[in-house]
Amino acid sequence: MQNNKLIKVLKSLSKTEFKYMGWFVRSNFFNTDVNLVKLYEELKKYYPTFDSNRLEKKQLFKTLYPTAPYSDGKMRNLFSKMNKLAEDYLIQLELKKNKLKKDMLLAEGFQKRGLLNEHIHTNTSIIHTLSNLPYRDEEYFLSMKSLYEGIYFQAGNFNNELNKKALFQANDNLYKYYRLAKLKLEGEFEARKALYETADDTDREGKLARDLQENILFKTMDSILQLYQHSSEDGYLMVKKSFFENTKSLRRIDQKFILKHLLGHAIRQLARKEEKYSLEVFDLYKFAHENDLLATNGKITSTTFMNIITVSARIREFVWSERFILESEHKLEPKTKVEIKGLGLANLSFYKKEYSQVMRLTSTLKFHDIMYEILAKVLSLKAYFELFNADDSYFDLISSYAISFEKFLKRNSQLGRKKIISITNFIKTVRKLTVLKYQKNKEYREWEKLGKELSEITVIERKWLASKINEK
Repeated sequence: MQNNKLIKVLKSLSKTEFKYMGWFVRSNFFNTDVNLVKLYEELKKYYPTFDSNRLEKKQLFKTLYPTAPYSDGKMRNLFSKMNKLAEDYLIQLELKKNKLKKDMLLAEGFQKRGLLNEHIHTNTSIIHTLSNLPYRDEEYFLSMKSLYEGIYFQAGNFNNELNKKALFQANDNLYKYYRLAKLKLEGEFEARKALYETADDTDREGKLARDLQENILFKTMDSILQLYQHSSEDGYLMVKKSFFENTKSLRRIDQKFILKHLLGHAIRQLARKEEKYSLEVFDLYKFAHENDLLATNGKITSTTFMNIITVSARIREFVWSERFILESEHKLEPKTKVEIKGLGLANLSFYKKEYSQVMRLTSTLKFHDIMYEILAKVLSLKAYFELFNADDSYFDLISSYAISFEKFLKRNSQLGRKKIISITNFIKTVRKLTVLKYQKNKEYREWEKLGKELSEITVIERKWLASKINEK
C-alpha cells in the first residue's frame, strides 16, 4: 500500500492541506460519491504514515462494505476515483497559490462564454499586473503574447486603436519569447553537444524545416501568409483544397482561424469585382455550416447569419438558403431571433423577386437594433422600386415611403453623420430614379447625369443603384 500512488499523494500533504482535503471530498461540486467520503474518513485515521495493516485492500473493503463479498474490481475503481479527486485537489491548491493562473483561467472562461467586455477587462488587468513585475523571462513574454492576442481577437472592431496595439504587442512578445526560449535551449544544446551530437545532427536546421513542412497546420498557415503577400487564385484554391481535405487533423480553434482568413481573401476578391468569388464565398460558408464552424458558444452572430443568406440568395441557392435558416435560427440570440430570421427571409424573398412578400415580412418586424431596422427599410425601398418598375401605380407609395424613411433618419441622428449621408443619398437617388421612370424620360443626358452623380457620392447599395440606372 505504501507504493500506491494515492497514498504517495496523501503523504505529501501537510496537516492543514490534508484537513482541507476532507472539505474538498465532501463538496458536492467536486464529488457526489459517498463512498469516497467514507474512504477519506477511513484513510484519515492513518495520516501521515499510512503504515497500518488495516489499509490492505481487503481490510478496507470490509470496513467500507461490511455486508458485501470482496470485489477487487470495485476496490480498484474506488481507489482510481479517489486518486483522480486527490489530483484535482492538488490543482486547486496550486491555483490558490497562483493568482496569475487563476486570472488567466477566469479570462478564458469569460471568452468561451461570449462575455467579451469582461474578457478584455480581465486581460488588461493581468497585463498591468505583469508589467509591474521585475521579470522579463519566457513565461512573461508568452503570457503577454496570449493576453494581447486574446484582446485582439475579442475586441471586435479590428480597425480601432486598442486592436492595433494588441496585434503589434502580441507579435512583439511572441518574437521575444521565441528568441529567448531558443537561446536558452540552444545554449543547453551546445553545452551538451559532445554528448548528444550524432551524424544526423549536421543538418539539424534543415531537418526542423522539413518536419514543419510536413505539418498540415504549419503548411496551411504559411500558405495563408503567402496569400496576403502574393495574392493568387491558384494559391487560394490550393489552401482551400488542403483545408477541406484535412479539417479533421486540425483543432476546432485552428479550423475557425483558417476559415476566417480564407473567407477574408474570397470577400476581398469579390469586392474587387471578381464575381466568380461569389461561389467561393458561398462554398466556404456552406462548408462552415456543415462542419459547425460558424457558432461560438452555440451562437451565430446576426451579421454572419445575414451575410450567409445574402451570399447564397445572390447566386440563387434558394433551397439551401431556406434550409440554412431553418437549421440555424435556434443559434441566434433569443432576444433578436424573430427579427433577424424575418429580415433574412425578407432578404431571400427579394432575390427570389417576391417583392410583395418582402413588404409583408418587413412590416411585421419590431427591431431592437436600429441598424437592422434601417436594413429592413432599405430592403423595403428596393422592393417598392421593383414593384413600381413593373407597375407605375406604385409611384405614390414609393414616394411616400421614401419621405418617411428620410424623416426616420432625421429622428435618429445618433447614427453618425457618415452613415446618415450614405443612406440619405441612397433614398434621394431612388427618388430621382423613380421620377425619371415615372415621367418615362428617355433623354440620355438625364440618365448620364444621374450616373455621374452616383459615382461622386458616398452611398450604400451603389451596385444595385447603378444596375437600375443602366436599365433606363
